[in-house]
Amino acid sequence: DAIAMVQWGMAAGILVVLVRALAAWHRLLVAALLVAGLVQVAYALGQSIGYDPAWFGRQWRADMLPIGSIRNTHLLGVFLAVLTPLAPLWIAGMLLGGILLTKSLLGVLAASAGLIVRYRLWRRPRWLIPLGAVILGALSLHHGLGSGGPRLTAWWVGLGDLVGSPVFGWGLDGWTERIPGRYALVAGARLDRLELHTLPTHAHNELVQFLHAGGLVGALIVAVWALHTRAMWRHPVYGGALVAAAVTALGSFPLHLASTALPILVVYGLATARPVVVPDPVVIRTDVATEIRREAYRVA
Repeated sequence: DAIAMVQWGMAAGILVVLVRALAAWHRLLVAALLVAGLVQVAYALGQSIGYDPAWFGRQWRADMLPIGSIRNTHLLGVFLAVLTPLAPLWIAGMLLGGILLTKSLLGVLAASAGLIVRYRLWRRPRWLIPLGAVILGALSLHHGLGSGGPRLTAWWVGLGDLVGSPVFGWGLDGWTERIPGRYALVAGARLDRLELHTLPTHAHNELVQFLHAGGLVGALIVAVWALHTRAMWRHPVYGGALVAAAVTALGSFPLHLASTALPILVVYGLATARPVVVPDPVVIRTDVATEIRREAYRVA
């Protein structure tokens, strides 16, 4: 509900402030994220061969996709996609392999976009060949559009619903209260005959859902924020991860869940933190010597 969303927003803000305060430890924070990603890949690999270590070796059904400890195969792909551009290329390859295990086309596209930005791959055309092969592999695993059609319908219904409140939108609860029923009407089915999980209780698009909640005022907030933080997209280390996060946000709801929002907020905090200035010891010694000479002259 709206109260929970406000509380979640406050917690996210506190986390970003904390990360900025710990920016001097950025290498440790990034290393922790990458270790978490590799653990998820190992977990998913075990599940893909029928073994779930968290459940004491319980057999994993062959028809079930790996979900790691995130408990959702699509969100596991999103989680790994955000981390991939942070990694050296040899670790990024492992994370991409984990995304392929989930068969998440969105995850592969997001990770690929992030790697292109992070490593400026347009300057290294030979690296685009294996990356293209990974994308083709994801396309071969991802049969058809999957849930793409229903999501496009939900976005169309949500944006069309703004006609009734274009300036301020429908509020934080507006999507959950209004869109599932309208979606059912557009889909040509009765609401009570649809299974619950088929109803779009989320937009699967953070921008569309925010615009539905805030209307033109929300669009203005997004525009001001994008203008104020435009430099972070060009960050030499974190820009790629932010691009990957933006891609996932246009096809999923990563900011609504703690497991996927955590790495995004950490990267955002690091990318927008003030640069850590390390004092030059030579300059410090020179300044100290100058002060000693001045004090000696004054005494004399």
